[in-house]
Amino acid sequence: MTVAWINRGLAAAILVFLVLVPPLHVLSEFNLSQVGTRSLWLGIAAASVVFLAANGGMVSLGQAAIYGVAGFTYADLVVKVGWGHWPAIFAGMGTAIAFGLAVGLVARRTTGIYFLMLTLAVGVIVYYFYLQVEQVSGQTGLHLDRAPALVGGDTISHPTRLYYAALILSALVYVFIRYLVRTPFGIALQGIRDDPVRMASLGYNVELHRAVAFAVGAAIASIAGILSVFFNLQISPSSIDINQTIIVLAIAVVGGLTRLRSSSSTRSRGRHTCPESCSGRSARSGTRPGSGCCSCSSSSPRRAG
Repeated sequence: MTVAWINRGLAAAILVFLVLVPPLHVLSEFNLSQVGTRSLWLGIAAASVVFLAANGGMVSLGQAAIYGVAGFTYADLVVKVGWGHWPAIFAGMGTAIAFGLAVGLVARRTTGIYFLMLTLAVGVIVYYFYLQVEQVSGQTGLHLDRAPALVGGDTISHPTRLYYAALILSALVYVFIRYLVRTPFGIALQGIRDDPVRMASLGYNVELHRAVAFAVGAAIASIAGILSVFFNLQISPSSIDINQTIIVLAIAVVGGLTRLRSSSSTRSRGRHTCPESCSGRSARSGTRPGSGCCSCSSSSPRRAG
């Protein structure tokens, strides 16, 4: 309990510090942008990797490509079609989510190194698509004059609003993931990560859960993609190349692929409670441990046969 309160106090102190960085002039505007804002939107991209790895057992190398789809769609609609910023933003995020769901449906039966290589292939395909198809990008990429006024317009000269926008979105993404992993969907996803065969025998659609989880990860990554365009006021194929993929993965690994406390605490509670209840019932009823006697089986869509 003491360690938990210490961790919460440190988190609150860090959050207060991040909020007070601009008015206290701890950093120059250049460092606020290049260090603060960049760290926040890259952290959101890494959070999508952590969500999939920690709760679904899926280490994805395609998140940079997915946030690139969001960014390119947004920039294309603004620059080439003449859409307003906000309709283009939602269209970009929707496109990235749909693309993520499609990739999730293709990759839903793969695990381990095969899933890793499949998502890497997706990332390479997306990179070369935007590199070679000049109608949507080309080598020079797309350049915006201004970002939406809500985030400061000229985010290069006036980065403070974008910093606060990225900070707020980072906090919302964290809270959303913490909430989601405690829902029945999140708990089922963690069960699928640990034992997909048993979860399938309990009536869960393992492949659908994996595909939907990948779409959720795409939604998180799409936020990073939109923020990256705000940050640079441009996007090009080099924004989503293999180097960027490695950067996002490195951030997730250094931060910890199972770092979110909600996923680890839920997993530890499940492993502590279920075996004891199962073993107790097995001793009284003579059934084999792990044969569906566990109380968590009662929450499954159907009874195990």
